[in-house]
Amino acid sequence: MEDYLLGRTLNLSSGLGWRKRLRQERLKTLGLSQTRLFNTNQTGGINSLALDATEQRYLLSGASDSSVAIFDTQSLGRTYNGLPLDPVCLAGRSTPGGHQYMVSSVAWYPMDTGMFITGSYDQDVKCWDANMMEVVCTFCLPAKVAAVAMSHIATTHCLIAAGCHEPLLRLCDPATGAFTHTLVGHKDPIWSVAWSYRSEYELVSGDTRGQVRVWDIRRFGSLHVLDQYATVAPRILRLQQRQQQQQLQASSLND
Repeated sequence: MEDYLLGRTLNLSSGLGWRKRLRQERLKTLGLSQTRLFNTNQTGGINSLALDATEQRYLLSGASDSSVAIFDTQSLGRTYNGLPLDPVCLAGRSTPGGHQYMVSSVAWYPMDTGMFITGSYDQDVKCWDANMMEVVCTFCLPAKVAAVAMSHIATTHCLIAAGCHEPLLRLCDPATGAFTHTLVGHKDPIWSVAWSYRSEYELVSGDTRGQVRVWDIRRFGSLHVLDQYATVAPRILRLQQRQQQQQLQASSLND
């Protein structure tokens, strides 16, 4: 490492090459922490994790047994006493209003740690009071929920983007308890969603066929369509599809 730093100081290596070597050296030293062991008390697989953005302290965990757990990652301090870290809160199937099937996605409310969001295969998106570990709002979707997300930079809305095992992307408003938008464009189930860090009105979604769509919730339709073959605007994509159909019709008439 000292050789890399000396070479960069003497301008003997390029910036990109130095960063690449530094990244490789750090990856070689990557290993499991011996000072932070978690006792999840959750059976089955862990499907989703989320660390709060305000304090970067509380870890949210959603599991296949329909449970949701919160860990205080700083409760052990800087020294390790040999004890695993137990969750400070745990809600399962027996919790009033809790999920009945696998929790597929979790997300913190971006402004503070008093609320978090969960999505489940019981087709519900739930808003939780993190202090009381109680459900305060439930949105019922028509299919299994695969992903939920909230914008970290929004100042004019607190919408929850919810993708489920159907082609429609829905936006839920915890303030009113209603759906505000239904974004149409995907042809396959939506498995992932994420809000933009540049604009509070833009988000992206990905489906099972490998297609990614970029949305602006102030406009009708998607801004861009990304797939493994091309990156095109929806208007151009529709025009290309129409031209292909016309060519196929013309060839069939000639035959």
